[in-house]
Amino acid sequence: MELSEYSADKKKEYQDAAIELLHVLASTTYKAPIGNNGNFLLMHSVGSIPHKVEIDGPLVYADYYFLEGLTRYHRTIKGESALAN
Repeated sequence: MELSEYSADKKKEYQDAAIELLHVLASTTYKAPIGNNGNFLLMHSVGSIPHKVEIDGPLVYADYYFLEGLTRYHRTIKGESALAN
């Protein structure tokens, strides 16, 4: 969503890609059922494959960026800038 704010000629393309990504993350493939996954929102997150750490588990910063993306999407559909005030 943020990238769409910086590129007028590709704004719609970037917004569509962001919306698609949010839909995938909100699907049952990645969003954990309430009360499962240690109460984290997202499953199957990855910290660093090359370093072999935080592979296929919950990550607090993955949840943070998911919520940030949803917040920016909400601002966009209200006709506001996706960027924080």
